[in-house]
Amino acid sequence: MRDQPISRIMTPDPVTVTPTETAAQAFAAMRTARCHHLPVVEAGVLVGMLGSADLVKALISPLEPDHPRSGQALLETRRVAAIMARRLITLPQQATLLDAVKALARGDIHALPVVAPGNMLVGIVTSTDLVEALRDTLVYPVARDTGDDAETAAHSSAVPSAAASTALRELYRAVGHYLHSGRGDLEHTRLLQAWSHVREHQQSPDLPR
Repeated sequence: MRDQPISRIMTPDPVTVTPTETAAQAFAAMRTARCHHLPVVEAGVLVGMLGSADLVKALISPLEPDHPRSGQALLETRRVAAIMARRLITLPQQATLLDAVKALARGDIHALPVVAPGNMLVGIVTSTDLVEALRDTLVYPVARDTGDDAETAAHSSAVPSAAASTALRELYRAVGHYLHSGRGDLEHTRLLQAWSHVREHQQSPDLPR
């Protein structure tokens, strides 16, 4: 898993917004695409990132008494350029899944734009994408009685030890919570703890790398 290209799980040509669009337009784009992160681009070049948390901040009314107070009015008056994140962590096109894991393990971001030379946006990968890829690696082939001793032995060697199986079950459970709770930020610590436990067994050949 670790050496697989990021292109395997990234979303190519993701939905984007421009700095001049309003927060209301960005919110509508998020709802339509059913996503929580939007790259901000100008002529295909990545210039920022906008998350749902940034839109929440945009709903905080300024102190001016004559400023509109309704949520929709606030979103209509704020521009993406004013609320987007400008300090970006990106992945190059040649990055691997392990590179993405290392970047997202910091815990303060949940989406990584994938860029070509010149900071040209080519895709986006989220923590959910990585968790789903990790979930897929937990599926092991079932040994079948083929009469071929060599093949049977090969399947048997893929069966995890009892300790590794326990660690994998806990990781799988944490992955499930992460994917289905709708609160990935709160499940992040639990997932990292489960992942750390599994890594204790990585010196054994019975766990995926």
